[in-house]
Amino acid sequence: MTNRPVALVTGASSDIGKEPASALIAVGFYAVGTSCDVSGVAPFSGVTILNLNVARDASVAIAVQQVVELRRSPTYPCRSTRSNDMPSTA
Repeated sequence: MTNRPVALVTGASSDIGKEPASALIAVGFYAVGTSCDVSGVAPFSGVTILNLNVARDASVAIAVQQVVELRRSPTYPCRSTRSNDMPSTA
């Protein structure tokens, strides 16, 4: 496991989130991007995309738990994926 810091970037399905995520990766962060609907989000280099509706407490709790689990993963930080595995909280 590495001590590479994790950045959680909301709105990663649009340029307003993609650009900061890419910039954070460039300076050594592991970026986890979020979108309220990941079904149409194409993964982009070095970023894991998770479902997150920031207006729903349950969605926030699930996303945080997923980040913790990703951080504990033996393959961290080698991921560029979309996660549809979480229950819908929209």
